[in-house]
Amino acid sequence: MLTAFCNVILKDEIASFSDLDILRRELTVAYMAPPSNWDIPQRAVIWRENPFSAFASMPAYSERDQLFICKIGAIVPQLAEVGITSGSIIVAISALDGSLLAILDGTAVTNLKCAAVAALVTEHCAPRDSRVLGLVGAGVQALQQVRAALSVRDIERIQVYSRTAARATRFVEQARQLAPSAEFVVCDSPTQAIANADVLVTATTSTLPLIESLDAVRPDVHINCMGAHTPQSREIASSILRDSCVIVEDKMTALSEAGPDHEHAISIGELLAAKSPLSQQRTIFASTGHALLDLVASRHVMSNTQALSNANR
Repeated sequence: MLTAFCNVILKDEIASFSDLDILRRELTVAYMAPPSNWDIPQRAVIWRENPFSAFASMPAYSERDQLFICKIGAIVPQLAEVGITSGSIIVAISALDGSLLAILDGTAVTNLKCAAVAALVTEHCAPRDSRVLGLVGAGVQALQQVRAALSVRDIERIQVYSRTAARATRFVEQARQLAPSAEFVVCDSPTQAIANADVLVTATTSTLPLIESLDAVRPDVHINCMGAHTPQSREIASSILRDSCVIVEDKMTALSEAGPDHEHAISIGELLAAKSPLSQQRTIFASTGHALLDLVASRHVMSNTQALSNANR
């Protein structure tokens, strides 16, 4: 049980106090647990148009941990070219006595949980012989998706496309630290980046589909779609979504925020409960985000922080 040790946990500390493989297993346990273990209301969002921006509040409760959290943050995608698209914090409060347990860098926790949940879904969906990773997007989220894929598959070649070639080159320099033995290719188009991919990632702020056809990839490709996800904005054509097995964190959130193209989607819980693997068909993880992920990732970081603090006493 987490105890009151009010702590501000910043970006570098979150990286130090986390383990992607362990968090992936903790998310698996969370999604297989009875729904009564959690209380995850729909998030409240303020949307602004022309230019687009959003502010969201995402509360969550864990019965087992007697823990409340709330992530609050803003998304401002028009600043993507200067490397800034969002900022957030997570407040963690004890459900036993109302004491403040921690304030965490929400962006760092978001990056961590996105890598962990993508690794979880990729592990269950991507072909076992996956060797080629195609990336459309070269920002912070794309880097987390490299971590995710490398943690569950033996990736040998990584193909990267960004609208800015210099940004793609900088991305490759960063990603090489994660995959020093992999072959990297900077591509001139999304079509080139996805060619012959076994696992495909889209992680952009584009409001228009960047991928209209998957003729160049294997029929059982797995896709992690981590960017735009509103009825008016999507990275992958709606026809591809409708013709694929789509996985989402939470069905209600996907329908309310990403639209009716997700009507036939299955949740991660349903994916884990499936009696037969999905790796023989095309699968798309259409991520919309869900506070359960932030709750489990925050608990993971806080527990590790507390364990270290107790060991140093």
